[in-house]
Amino acid sequence: MSQILKLANSGPAMVGWLRQNGLIDDERAYERLHALYHAVCEREAMNAYQEDGQDPNTVLDIFVRVNSGGTKLSYSDLLLSMATNQWTELDARQEVRNLVDDLNGSAREMSFSRDNVLKTALVLIDVPDIRFNVANFTRANGAELEKQWGGVRNAMLLASRLLANFGFTARTSPRTA
Repeated sequence: MSQILKLANSGPAMVGWLRQNGLIDDERAYERLHALYHAVCEREAMNAYQEDGQDPNTVLDIFVRVNSGGTKLSYSDLLLSMATNQWTELDARQEVRNLVDDLNGSAREMSFSRDNVLKTALVLIDVPDIRFNVANFTRANGAELEKQWGGVRNAMLLASRLLANFGFTARTSPRTA
């Protein structure tokens, strides 16, 4: 690996290195060496470091930051994945998706998110800390949420209807006097 960094280019310098190391007759050697040279010297740099800690929240935070270059995942996406793995009877992902769709139905014109649903669910099952921490999405909390999902869903739909009856939509907010 260290020698690939010293090559001046991926053409004559690479052929010279292959010749010097007795690999000039190997048909695939140039292809492999060129692929390595391209990955190390021409592509955008990739940095890595080792995280020695085992804190799940740190892992979650790193995952969100690293993944921000692709399809952006939020904390709720990742924690919802944990809930999906914990629920045994219902599909947590589909249940939350359906509830968000029902809460935001065209007649209500609301803009509830998965974050809103998950945090509200934590409140309704009496989890004292509603931050998006891995510790709040334990197997016990997941089981309790699944057990109470029908009531949580109904309470959120009722609250949404109440807000709509008061005239609130995604575009309105309470005004202070």
